[in-house]
Amino acid sequence: MPLPLPSSCFILVILIIFTLHHICMYTKGTNRRMKKDKTTINDKKNVKRQWKRLLRWYSGLAASFLVLFFGIWTWNHYNNNDNHDGHENNAFATLLRNRAHPTSRVKQTNYFPALEDAQEMARLSLLVYLFRHETEDGTVCQRIQAGNYTLPNDDAGQPPTPGPEVFPDLRCHWYYHDRESQGTQVMIVSSAQRNHLTVVFAGTDDVQTSLVDSDVRWEVFGDDTHWKLPPDSDADDTSDADVVKVHAGFDHAVFANDLMDQIVHTLEHLRKHDKKGLGRRRIYCTGHSLGAAAAVLTTIALTDYYHPASLAETAPTETLLVGRPWWDPRSWRYHHNDAPKPDVITTINFGCPRMGNMAYRNFMASRQERVDSRMHVWRIVLGWDLVPRLPDFFQHAGHTLQISVEDEKTTTDPKLANHEVGQPQQELIPRQEDPSRTLFPGWAGETNKTRVALAYYQHYGNETLGYAGVPVGWGSRPYIWVPGALMSHHIQRYRSVLEEWTDDWVQDFVRLEPIDSDDATTTDDDYDTPPFDDFPGPLVDH
Repeated sequence: MPLPLPSSCFILVILIIFTLHHICMYTKGTNRRMKKDKTTINDKKNVKRQWKRLLRWYSGLAASFLVLFFGIWTWNHYNNNDNHDGHENNAFATLLRNRAHPTSRVKQTNYFPALEDAQEMARLSLLVYLFRHETEDGTVCQRIQAGNYTLPNDDAGQPPTPGPEVFPDLRCHWYYHDRESQGTQVMIVSSAQRNHLTVVFAGTDDVQTSLVDSDVRWEVFGDDTHWKLPPDSDADDTSDADVVKVHAGFDHAVFANDLMDQIVHTLEHLRKHDKKGLGRRRIYCTGHSLGAAAAVLTTIALTDYYHPASLAETAPTETLLVGRPWWDPRSWRYHHNDAPKPDVITTINFGCPRMGNMAYRNFMASRQERVDSRMHVWRIVLGWDLVPRLPDFFQHAGHTLQISVEDEKTTTDPKLANHEVGQPQQELIPRQEDPSRTLFPGWAGETNKTRVALAYYQHYGNETLGYAGVPVGWGSRPYIWVPGALMSHHIQRYRSVLEEWTDDWVQDFVRLEPIDSDDATTTDDDYDTPPFDDFPGPLVDH
């Protein structure tokens, strides 16, 4: 166990005071004896020589303690930067791993969120809504600890599920609801079975939080004091286009009233003092709608706190070996080195709206594409949920995990099976990238539920890495049927779909294919409008 840095500092200060005290007392006693005994000049010289020897001895002692102090600090610093999940035993193994991966290609091992983790985050995002009418923050954790709550089901005909059946070992550590200004609702919970320590935000649920959603101005990320990102917006050589800006309402929901400071203080207190292993648990941030946006901003802030080098403008070659300097005010304020660093800060959220400017999008993409990124952002979108397509002129960041549940319909009509349709009354050919749409909408046939999960790299794709972005028209399709798109936004619907998931879960990102790769298939993949181009001959008479 490394010695906590504040404790070693305290010991050093005590030793220095002890040394100075003895020097002063020795000098004072010597002068008193010299005056009393009328010491001769030679004796005075001898005393001065003794005093100098004593001073040199104490100086050497102080220097030794300084060396010891910085040795303890260095040990702490490297020890806390180790991976504590058992993948690396020391910082040098991590350095070797960095050298073994010279490119920035995405690592697939243990990268995608497990289905069980997505289900757990959906349950928590629903849970936090249940306490929106509580008048006292302190009663919320008491209710959770006592199991005095139930979770509603998506099917109105089913009774609510008792909380302890859903969360057998959930512990609530902190709850906060800003009822006066921002309306932000957040709690910190943990589970030993699921090995997580999670910050959970509630989303839009009333008029007050809707007003926060509608504050669509761009604002520089953070509070411009403790929480800010490179480049420095006040620097003379920084253009406005390079400054990371986000939705003002979302930014205020996280950073107003020192809320981010409270979150970090609570996390560090739990990780330092709790004896149930919280210091080594995975840290997650989650939420729904506005809460999803707040979770992303919190993930960025926590990554900046625990791994500032990973968000620097220049990617370090030894990301895990570079932590926050010990002289940084936040290192002392939150006892930064008192608990092992979390390896990665992850957000899995639901129905997250667009959040920032182009600089925000580029910043997030570049940081997450680094070999040893410490920040994983997963935005789960259900079907045609309208909110992730809003607001206009804002950008997404992080990976989009599109999930859909549709009716798969088949027919025994040979004409329909062979696409020999005489009347072009309906669009029969969906785009290849979007299997969530039924192949033949609007006619009778056998119906089966099909669940599809597709992962889109950084939402917009990356041509260099060979990953596709969301399909053309992804942002406009919900407007075809707005009521259905709004129904898809409910967190209960997200939870229900994930709980009932039995199909394959994501293992890779959707990849780019050559534009003519599907010319032999009955799929119009190149153009959104006729003439159809990806098969020989016309499908219908035009």
